Amino acid sequence: MDTKYLNPFITATTNAIETMVGIDIKAGVPFSTTDPSPTAVAGVIDISFKAVDARQFADITGVVGFASSKLLGSVALAFTESVALKIYNSMMGENVTSINSDVGDAIGELANIICGSAKTEFSLMKLTYDISIPSIVQGTNHRVTFKRDIPTVVIPFILDGNEQFHLEIALKLFPED
Repeated sequence: MDTKYLNPFITATTNAIETMVGIDIKAGVPFSTTDPSPTAVAGVIDISFKAVDARQFADITGVVGFASSKLLGSVALAFTESVALKIYNSMMGENVTSINSDVGDAIGELANIICGSAKTEFSLMKLTYDISIPSIVQGTNHRVTFKRDIPTVVIPFILDGNEQFHLEIALKLFPED
């Protein structure tokens, strides 16, 4: 996947978390979960291949799909419970101690904001898309899996030194007629 398609999501994630939540984050090294061949992840940065089980398990994930006649994809914002609560409590000024429906709504809204912000950057590349309503996947130690024929890249984000969450981007471009 060309980095020009990853960068809007990286920028949107960084801006959303740092602005809305007030926590500094840093994007880690992206990796592909779908194809180990170098041609599958062409771009200006080296994206390594890791087996699917290299992804962190999540306790809550916000998923937003997007589509148009030119592309199809989805974004999954995956958190462990401790990181989700840190994000939620910082964002809302509360002290929630376990995942509840409000935490789920906030995670879904963050995924929606990220996808919407990236949409603005994609429009500059003459690529537009419609966004789905956010879905929340909740359950201890889960992973979200995308269709095998859609290239998927995982971008770990690090906060507070060693805690992290993952942004998973599945994106397939259709050839122009």
